[in-house]
Amino acid sequence: MSQLRKMSKKNQFISCTSKIDSSLIGMSLAMEPQSVVIAVLGTGPKTGKFTTQLFLNQYLSQIGYCVKNICTEPQAFLFGFKTLPIGNQNLLDIISMDRQIEYIRTSIFIESLAMPDIIIVGGQSGVIPFSREIVVDFNSLSSSMVMLASKPDGIVLCINPTDDVEYIERTISGINAYGYGKVLVCVMSDLIKNQIIRDGVVYTGDTHMTTEQLDAQCKIVENRIQTPVVHFRSLQAVRRCILILQEAFS
Repeated sequence: MSQLRKMSKKNQFISCTSKIDSSLIGMSLAMEPQSVVIAVLGTGPKTGKFTTQLFLNQYLSQIGYCVKNICTEPQAFLFGFKTLPIGNQNLLDIISMDRQIEYIRTSIFIESLAMPDIIIVGGQSGVIPFSREIVVDFNSLSSSMVMLASKPDGIVLCINPTDDVEYIERTISGINAYGYGKVLVCVMSDLIKNQIIRDGVVYTGDTHMTTEQLDAQCKIVENRIQTPVVHFRSLQAVRRCILILQEAFS
């Protein structure tokens, strides 16, 4: 990662809340984290949300940033990250719906006491329902909780190479409509679902795209949605993602 530029005063991450005079606002806003908050969300399952959080932590830390991660995935505990019991209805049995935002915000504030440069908050997939036939989508509710609680300065959206482009566009519009940070970059997974019919039985499996295939698909989607699309299969792509984040908050 020596090609990535080192952190300096010129490219330090600057949070939106750091520009607010806390003496002029209420106590609740005065307790806003002064670190940049980046939310990692996804359009669907197996989009690489947790993997993206690991990559961002690793590469940002390598170039001198102090990074804290707050994740909704149980395995995050194994990496020393703060783990939120939210998603897949884990939180419903522990904390009532009307207290979930407060719980998440408190967790973010506690992590901010260490004065990190960046706090990465991971959410669930399916920020908006895929179709109008879906009456209740718990993942959408979980993602809304993360958005409302973290008030992110920017969002990294994880997508699948087979995602419908219109759905990606609707997801980006839905995220941007919250009025916090915008979707800065999309990270594409390399997984493709394949179906094999054998003896009348349909088998579903995952295959991995090559780096060349990912490069081509990223360009196609990026041209359609007018938002940077990268993958983490090459150093050049990772470098581009980090530079996009640096430029957004410098």
